[in-house]
Amino acid sequence: TSVSDLSKGRDNFEQILKGILIRHNIPVTRLSHKELVARVVEAHRNRMTDRFIQFINRAKQLSYDIKKVKELCNVDKPTNRIEMFHYLSIKVFEHYELKKQKDNFTDFNDLLLNALKKIEQFKGEINVELCDKFEGPSINLNELKFIMIDEYQDFSELFFKIISALKKYNKELKLLCVRDNWQAINGFAGSDIKYFNRFIE
Repeated sequence: TSVSDLSKGRDNFEQILKGILIRHNIPVTRLSHKELVARVVEAHRNRMTDRFIQFINRAKQLSYDIKKVKELCNVDKPTNRIEMFHYLSIKVFEHYELKKQKDNFTDFNDLLLNALKKIEQFKGEINVELCDKFEGPSINLNELKFIMIDEYQDFSELFFKIISALKKYNKELKLLCVRDNWQAINGFAGSDIKYFNRFIE
């Protein structure tokens, strides 16, 4: 087919296409709208799910809640593909947060955000277990001397805020970071190479 086949409208184009398929002995059965939608959704569900997960993870790694994401995206009536993705992602994000709240679940980013809140709330005066509970010593975060950060090229803003909060209340805390910028592959999940490139700063 060609673009000129569309010039007389969709119905005419469908007749042209049907004729071509029949000439090549390809059975022509028109799918119902419901069946067509089901097939398209099934084919793209995993890809879209992955994209929504990446979007939500990235937002949470940047410490953005739904309100902040809505402000940044600002799409009430999407008119293009990117706006539609943002619109749908926000809807999924809202349902995801409501579902977690209803089922009393938490995710990894929530754990990090909660840790940050606790550090700020208690100004680092928190005892943490280094082993399974009651099987070894606990230590006060403000008494830590060193923190080793592996895979530092995958550092994110949320990790940065946690480390910054620890250093704010524990001025003697030193960092040892292990890194390789050739392995910086987690930008989709919220990591940012700027922490690698501007390490001293």
